[in-house]
Amino acid sequence: MRRRAHPLARSALGLAAPVVLSACLATAPTLPSAPTDPARARLAEAERAYDARQDARALELFLPLARDGNATAQQRVARIYSRNQGVPVNEIESCNWWEAAANQGEGVAMTNIGLCLETGKGRPQDYAAAAGWYRKAADKGQAVAMYNLGLAYEYGRGVPQSFDSAAQWFQRALDSGRLSTGNTLDARRHLERAQRHVKAAAGDPRAMYEVARFTASGDGGERRDDKRGLELMKRAAEVPGAVPEALFAHGTAIFYGRHRDTSDLRPGRPLTPEQLRRMEADQREGAEWVRRAAAAGHEEAAVLVATWTACGTGLRKDPAVAERLLVDSAERGNVRAMQELADFLSSGRCGMRKDAAAASNWQARATAAQQAGRGPAAPR
Repeated sequence: MRRRAHPLARSALGLAAPVVLSACLATAPTLPSAPTDPARARLAEAERAYDARQDARALELFLPLARDGNATAQQRVARIYSRNQGVPVNEIESCNWWEAAANQGEGVAMTNIGLCLETGKGRPQDYAAAAGWYRKAADKGQAVAMYNLGLAYEYGRGVPQSFDSAAQWFQRALDSGRLSTGNTLDARRHLERAQRHVKAAAGDPRAMYEVARFTASGDGGERRDDKRGLELMKRAAEVPGAVPEALFAHGTAIFYGRHRDTSDLRPGRPLTPEQLRRMEADQREGAEWVRRAAAAGHEEAAVLVATWTACGTGLRKDPAVAERLLVDSAERGNVRAMQELADFLSSGRCGMRKDAAAASNWQARATAAQQAGRGPAAPR
């Protein structure tokens, strides 16, 4: 089998393309055993021309056999009309012969007529019919058809979208051990995405967070959709047992107003009373979510809670409490907390006490930690 990319492919996962099979067979077909059988001799000569990529001659020899119903010849003709080796590409004829062989129960041909129907090349596009052929081929053990059927379920092409069914077909394709190396890697990525969606639909907090994060970023095989990503992150944050990363992402989105339409804001213009009220309300709500993330062990959240507490942004202003929170985080090894302490104690920003010696000590600790390979806590 040989994998062929097609124009619908947009990324390693997103809107992934089905895979096409060649009609190459490992062994010569079985024909009547009589050594003088003209059909046998013609097929052998056609095979030699085909292997030598002398397709004009091979086509001349294969066509009579194909018209007489020889399934091997039909698949060879279909392939000749698609590979452009001395015979012009003719997608319609190629699909006609794939269909003829498929109607005789040939699994490779079933897969490829499915591809004709899915892509609309050589046949009017018909996702449902394509999925039907993939299923027939899959039932005959064709691994690529299993993979293509998994894609159909994953993206809802010709069948109702079902990540559970997609995962089952991807797993069957992988378990067969008959996918190419490239297809195996693709199938594993698609399987991971399908399983993630299955777990998220069942309420798994980590999976819900990952689906939301990938939807917002366009990674993990998801189509990027900022609005949808925010909605999914809200659900991930509200689910019982929500992971700290979801609480943090949802909280910061609210705090910075990313969930709102900000087209009425103009750079350089003061906020109207209504805009100011809305911003302060968002900061209060967002800070509470970030506080929950910090309580659950999210270090980036812990630093934000401390700095917002120091300046009274979204939280009650209390520089002494803020300093204590930063010290706690810094003692846990958070380099960013060390840097914030150094800045606050050096400048006295937001009313925090000034202590040049302590500021110098924290900056030295931050520098030493960075040199040791521990950078600032990265956003998750």
